[in-house]
Amino acid sequence: TFSVQNMSLTLKLAGTALRPTELDYGGQNEIVLPDETASWATLNRFNLLTETIDSDTQVALEWLGSANFGGYDGVNMRWSGFADRDNEGDNTFYRGEITLYHDDPVRPMRYELGDLTTFTSGHVSGLNMGGIGISRAYRELQPRREISPGNTQQFYLPSSADVEIQMNGFTVLRQQFNPGRYELNDLPLTSGANEVLVIATFEDGTTQTFQFDNFYSGALLRKGLSDFALRLGYASEFEEFSYDYEDELTFSGYYDYGFSDAFTAGINVEF
Repeated sequence: TFSVQNMSLTLKLAGTALRPTELDYGGQNEIVLPDETASWATLNRFNLLTETIDSDTQVALEWLGSANFGGYDGVNMRWSGFADRDNEGDNTFYRGEITLYHDDPVRPMRYELGDLTTFTSGHVSGLNMGGIGISRAYRELQPRREISPGNTQQFYLPSSADVEIQMNGFTVLRQQFNPGRYELNDLPLTSGANEVLVIATFEDGTTQTFQFDNFYSGALLRKGLSDFALRLGYASEFEEFSYDYEDELTFSGYYDYGFSDAFTAGINVEF
Protein backbone atom coordinates (compact mmCIF):
# COMPACT_ATOMS: atom_id res chain seq x y z
CA THR A 1 0.00 0.00 0.00
CA PHE A 2 1.12 3.59 -0.69
CA SER A 3 0.61 6.39 1.84
CA VAL A 4 0.28 9.86 0.31
CA GLN A 5 0.65 11.60 3.69
CA ASN A 6 4.14 10.33 4.47
CA MET A 7 5.05 9.22 0.93
CA SER A 8 5.77 5.63 2.00
CA LEU A 9 5.19 2.30 0.28
CA THR A 10 4.44 -0.76 2.42
CA LEU A 11 4.83 -4.24 0.96
CA LYS A 12 3.60 -7.42 2.63
CA LEU A 13 4.61 -10.81 1.31
CA ALA A 14 2.14 -13.67 1.27
CA GLY A 15 2.99 -16.58 3.52
CA THR A 16 3.54 -18.88 0.54
CA ALA A 17 6.16 -16.48 -0.84
CA LEU A 18 8.38 -16.68 2.24
CA ARG A 19 11.45 -18.88 2.18
CA PRO A 20 10.81 -21.85 4.48
CA THR A 21 12.98 -22.59 7.48
CA GLU A 22 14.08 -26.21 7.19
CA LEU A 23 13.77 -28.49 10.22
CA ASP A 24 15.71 -31.67 9.44
CA TYR A 25 15.31 -34.79 11.54
CA GLY A 26 17.14 -37.29 9.31
CA GLY A 27 20.78 -38.33 9.37
CA GLN A 28 21.11 -37.67 5.63
CA ASN A 29 24.45 -38.96 4.29
CA GLU A 30 26.55 -38.70 7.43
CA ILE A 31 29.43 -41.19 7.37
CA VAL A 32 31.36 -41.87 10.56
CA LEU A 33 34.72 -43.62 10.21
CA PRO A 34 36.09 -45.58 13.20
CA ASP A 35 39.15 -44.26 15.00
CA GLU A 36 42.50 -45.79 14.15
CA THR A 37 43.28 -46.58 17.77
CA ALA A 38 44.70 -50.09 17.36
CA SER A 39 46.12 -52.33 14.66
CA TRP A 40 44.43 -55.42 16.10
CA ALA A 41 41.78 -56.33 18.64
CA THR A 42 39.90 -59.40 19.81
CA LEU A 43 36.76 -60.06 21.82
CA ASN A 44 35.97 -63.43 23.38
CA ARG A 45 32.98 -64.58 25.38
CA PHE A 46 32.66 -67.90 27.20
CA ASN A 47 29.35 -69.27 28.47
CA LEU A 48 29.12 -72.27 30.80
CA LEU A 49 25.75 -74.02 30.85
CA THR A 50 24.53 -76.92 33.01
CA GLU A 51 21.30 -78.86 32.79
CA THR A 52 20.05 -81.64 35.10
CA ILE A 53 17.06 -83.83 34.22
CA ASP A 54 16.23 -86.91 36.34
CA SER A 55 19.74 -87.02 37.86
CA ASP A 56 21.32 -86.78 34.37
CA THR A 57 23.61 -83.77 34.19
CA GLN A 58 24.95 -82.24 30.99
CA VAL A 59 27.55 -79.50 30.82
CA ALA A 60 28.11 -77.27 27.78
CA LEU A 61 30.77 -74.65 27.07
CA GLU A 62 30.29 -71.99 24.39
CA TRP A 63 33.09 -69.90 22.90
CA LEU A 64 32.01 -66.87 20.85
CA GLY A 65 34.85 -64.83 19.44
CA SER A 66 35.69 -62.05 17.02
CA ALA A 67 38.91 -60.36 15.97
CA ASN A 68 40.21 -57.53 13.82
CA PHE A 69 43.61 -57.18 12.16
CA GLY A 70 44.68 -53.95 10.49
CA GLY A 71 42.11 -51.52 11.87
CA TYR A 72 38.77 -50.59 10.35
CA ASP A 73 40.08 -51.11 6.79
CA GLY A 74 41.69 -54.45 7.65
CA VAL A 75 40.38 -57.99 8.01
CA ASN A 76 37.78 -59.15 10.50
CA MET A 77 36.94 -62.63 11.74
CA ARG A 78 34.14 -64.13 13.81
CA TRP A 79 33.85 -67.70 15.05
CA SER A 80 32.21 -69.97 17.56
CA GLY A 81 33.15 -73.26 19.21
CA PHE A 82 31.31 -75.64 21.53
CA ALA A 83 32.10 -78.45 23.97
CA ASP A 84 29.51 -80.79 25.52
CA ARG A 85 29.97 -83.33 28.34
CA ASP A 86 27.18 -85.81 29.03
CA ASN A 87 26.33 -87.71 32.21
CA GLU A 88 28.57 -90.64 31.23
CA GLY A 89 31.64 -88.40 30.95
CA ASP A 90 31.87 -88.39 27.15
CA ASN A 91 33.10 -85.14 25.60
CA THR A 92 32.05 -83.74 22.24
CA PHE A 93 33.81 -80.85 20.56
CA TYR A 94 32.47 -79.08 17.47
CA ARG A 95 32.71 -75.73 15.74
CA GLY A 96 30.08 -73.19 14.78
CA GLU A 97 30.20 -70.71 11.93
CA ILE A 98 33.59 -69.23 10.99
CA THR A 99 33.68 -66.19 8.70
CA LEU A 100 36.32 -63.77 7.43
CA TYR A 101 35.14 -60.39 6.18
CA HIS A 102 36.42 -56.99 5.07
CA ASP A 103 34.40 -53.76 5.33
CA ASP A 104 34.57 -50.63 3.18
CA PRO A 105 32.54 -48.09 5.21
CA VAL A 106 32.69 -45.36 2.55
CA ARG A 107 31.11 -47.20 -0.38
CA PRO A 108 29.69 -49.09 1.75
CA MET A 109 30.57 -52.71 0.91
CA ARG A 110 31.18 -55.92 2.84
CA TYR A 111 33.19 -58.84 1.43
CA GLU A 112 32.84 -62.23 3.17
CA LEU A 113 34.44 -65.66 3.04
CA GLY A 114 33.40 -68.70 5.06
CA ASP A 115 30.07 -69.74 6.54
CA LEU A 116 27.39 -67.38 5.25
CA THR A 117 23.66 -66.86 5.58
CA THR A 118 21.76 -65.53 2.58
CA PHE A 119 19.20 -62.76 3.02
CA THR A 120 15.49 -63.43 2.76
CA SER A 121 14.20 -61.17 -0.01
CA GLY A 122 11.15 -61.41 -2.26
CA HIS A 123 10.49 -65.05 -3.14
CA VAL A 124 14.01 -66.18 -2.17
CA SER A 125 14.27 -67.79 1.27
CA GLY A 126 17.26 -67.69 3.57
CA LEU A 127 19.98 -70.28 3.02
CA ASN A 128 23.10 -71.33 4.92
CA MET A 129 26.19 -71.97 2.81
CA GLY A 130 29.96 -72.01 2.76
CA GLY A 131 31.39 -69.68 0.15
CA ILE A 132 32.00 -66.04 -0.75
CA GLY A 133 29.70 -63.03 -0.60
CA ILE A 134 29.52 -59.34 -1.40
CA SER A 135 26.83 -56.97 -0.22
CA ARG A 136 25.83 -53.44 0.61
CA ALA A 137 25.89 -52.91 4.37
CA TYR A 138 24.15 -49.62 5.06
CA ARG A 139 22.85 -50.70 8.48
CA GLU A 140 26.22 -51.96 9.72
CA LEU A 141 28.59 -49.45 8.08
CA GLN A 142 26.47 -46.30 7.67
CA PRO A 143 23.79 -46.61 10.39
CA ARG A 144 23.08 -42.85 10.43
CA ARG A 145 22.41 -42.64 6.72
CA GLU A 146 18.79 -42.40 5.59
CA ILE A 147 18.46 -44.55 2.46
CA SER A 148 14.65 -44.49 2.20
CA PRO A 149 12.88 -41.56 0.51
CA GLY A 150 12.42 -38.56 2.77
CA ASN A 151 9.18 -36.90 3.74
CA THR A 152 8.41 -33.18 3.66
CA GLN A 153 5.59 -31.15 5.22
CA GLN A 154 5.20 -27.37 5.26
CA PHE A 155 3.19 -25.06 7.51
CA TYR A 156 2.93 -21.29 7.94
CA LEU A 157 2.76 -19.28 11.18
CA PRO A 158 1.43 -15.71 10.83
CA SER A 159 2.76 -14.84 14.30
CA SER A 160 4.86 -16.32 17.10
CA ALA A 161 3.45 -19.52 18.55
CA ASP A 162 4.19 -22.44 20.81
CA VAL A 163 4.33 -25.45 18.50
CA GLU A 164 3.80 -29.10 19.39
CA ILE A 165 4.57 -31.78 16.79
CA GLN A 166 2.89 -35.16 17.25
CA MET A 167 3.51 -38.38 15.35
CA ASN A 168 0.89 -41.11 15.63
CA GLY A 169 -0.27 -39.67 18.94
CA PHE A 170 3.20 -39.22 20.48
CA THR A 171 4.78 -35.80 21.01
CA VAL A 172 8.20 -35.51 19.35
CA LEU A 173 8.83 -31.75 19.77
CA ARG A 174 7.63 -28.75 21.82
CA GLN A 175 9.20 -25.41 20.91
CA GLN A 176 8.43 -21.74 20.36
CA PHE A 177 8.58 -20.66 16.73
CA ASN A 178 8.82 -17.19 15.21
CA PRO A 179 6.48 -16.11 12.40
CA GLY A 180 7.29 -17.66 9.05
CA ARG A 181 7.02 -20.72 6.84
CA TYR A 182 8.53 -23.97 8.09
CA GLU A 183 9.43 -27.23 6.38
CA LEU A 184 9.63 -30.52 8.28
CA ASN A 185 12.02 -32.97 6.63
CA ASP A 186 12.69 -36.67 7.27
CA LEU A 187 10.53 -37.23 10.33
CA PRO A 188 11.13 -40.73 11.82
CA LEU A 189 8.04 -42.38 10.36
CA THR A 190 7.05 -45.99 10.95
CA SER A 191 6.12 -48.48 8.22
CA GLY A 192 2.56 -48.04 7.03
CA ALA A 193 0.21 -45.11 7.55
CA ASN A 194 1.38 -42.21 9.72
CA GLU A 195 -0.46 -39.17 11.07
CA VAL A 196 1.57 -36.01 11.75
CA LEU A 197 -0.06 -33.17 13.69
CA VAL A 198 1.42 -29.69 14.12
CA ILE A 199 -0.50 -27.82 16.84
CA ALA A 200 0.29 -24.09 17.06
CA THR A 201 -0.87 -22.05 20.06
CA PHE A 202 -0.61 -18.30 19.41
CA GLU A 203 -0.09 -15.49 21.95
CA ASP A 204 -3.79 -14.57 21.93
CA GLY A 205 -4.72 -18.12 22.99
CA THR A 206 -6.05 -19.29 19.63
CA THR A 207 -4.81 -22.55 18.15
CA GLN A 208 -4.33 -23.88 14.65
CA THR A 209 -3.75 -27.53 13.74
CA PHE A 210 -1.98 -28.75 10.62
CA GLN A 211 -2.56 -32.41 9.79
CA PHE A 212 -0.39 -34.43 7.40
CA ASP A 213 -1.03 -38.06 6.43
CA ASN A 214 2.01 -40.02 5.24
CA PHE A 215 2.51 -43.58 4.10
CA TYR A 216 6.02 -44.88 4.63
CA SER A 217 7.78 -48.02 3.39
CA GLY A 218 11.33 -48.88 4.41
CA ALA A 219 11.64 -51.10 1.32
CA LEU A 220 11.80 -48.05 -0.96
CA LEU A 221 15.20 -46.60 -1.83
CA ARG A 222 16.08 -42.99 -2.52
CA LYS A 223 16.61 -42.13 -6.17
CA GLY A 224 19.97 -43.42 -7.44
CA LEU A 225 20.69 -45.75 -4.48
CA SER A 226 21.11 -49.50 -4.84
CA ASP A 227 20.99 -52.35 -2.34
CA PHE A 228 22.18 -55.88 -3.05
CA ALA A 229 23.64 -59.06 -1.63
CA LEU A 230 25.30 -61.82 -3.71
CA ARG A 231 26.37 -65.23 -2.39
CA LEU A 232 28.21 -68.07 -4.17
CA GLY A 233 29.05 -71.33 -2.46
CA TYR A 234 27.84 -74.71 -1.29
CA ALA A 235 24.65 -75.07 0.75
CA SER A 236 25.31 -76.43 4.24
CA GLU A 237 23.41 -78.23 6.97
CA PHE A 238 24.47 -78.83 10.56
CA GLU A 239 24.05 -82.52 11.39
CA GLU A 240 25.59 -84.68 14.13
CA PHE A 241 27.87 -81.92 15.44
CA SER A 242 29.40 -81.07 12.06
CA TYR A 243 28.68 -79.11 8.88
CA ASP A 244 27.64 -81.06 5.79
CA TYR A 245 28.25 -79.18 2.53
CA GLU A 246 26.48 -80.14 -0.68
CA ASP A 247 28.41 -80.97 -3.83
CA GLU A 248 26.55 -78.60 -6.17
CA LEU A 249 27.50 -74.93 -6.39
CA THR A 250 24.70 -72.53 -5.41
CA PHE A 251 24.18 -68.87 -6.25
CA SER A 252 21.76 -66.66 -4.32
CA GLY A 253 21.27 -62.92 -4.47
CA TYR A 254 19.08 -59.90 -4.89
CA TYR A 255 19.48 -56.42 -6.37
CA ASP A 256 17.23 -53.39 -5.73
CA TYR A 257 17.53 -49.96 -7.34
CA GLY A 258 15.72 -46.70 -6.63
CA PHE A 259 14.64 -45.29 -10.00
CA SER A 260 12.84 -42.47 -8.17
CA ASP A 261 11.75 -41.68 -4.62
CA ALA A 262 8.40 -43.30 -5.45
CA PHE A 263 9.56 -46.35 -7.44
CA THR A 264 12.06 -49.07 -6.49
CA ALA A 265 12.52 -52.23 -8.57
CA GLY A 266 14.60 -55.32 -7.95
CA ILE A 267 15.38 -58.87 -8.90
CA ASN A 268 15.84 -62.02 -6.75
CA VAL A 269 17.72 -65.07 -8.03
CA GLU A 270 18.64 -68.46 -6.58
CA PHE A 271 19.95 -71.44 -8.52
